[in-house]
Amino acid sequence: LGIAIPYQQMISYAERRSVDSGEALINSAFYTQYASQYCEDNIADLVERYGKGNRYFKIWTIRVAAESKSLSTIPFLVSILTDINPVFSQEAYLSLTKVTGNDPAKDLDDRVNSPRVIAAFMQFYRDSRKAR
Repeated sequence: LGIAIPYQQMISYAERRSVDSGEALINSAFYTQYASQYCEDNIADLVERYGKGNRYFKIWTIRVAAESKSLSTIPFLVSILTDINPVFSQEAYLSLTKVTGNDPAKDLDDRVNSPRVIAAFMQFYRDSRKAR
């Protein structure tokens, strides 16, 4: 159809859906994929909304970041690795593996939120910024 939904409209809809039908939001692969195109330009806003969002909105935001495959999402996702809620840290890890193509927890035989794993993702981020 090629109909563009403005970012503000798209994100507001996701916030509303997270309240009334959160499971549907996080399982909506097409909406997640569509929203991911806005990640690069709106990462600061997404991070801010993540902080205020409910459980479903947080999971959805992490998945949007993964789908975007945007390197600018790496610091945000790394910050979630140490969340006390293992659901968020696991989602963030899966997203980081998708964005970076690396699986340091497996390679290092360590937990997803270990300092060595976090350092590996941040090193990838720094190296990718130098390469530009």
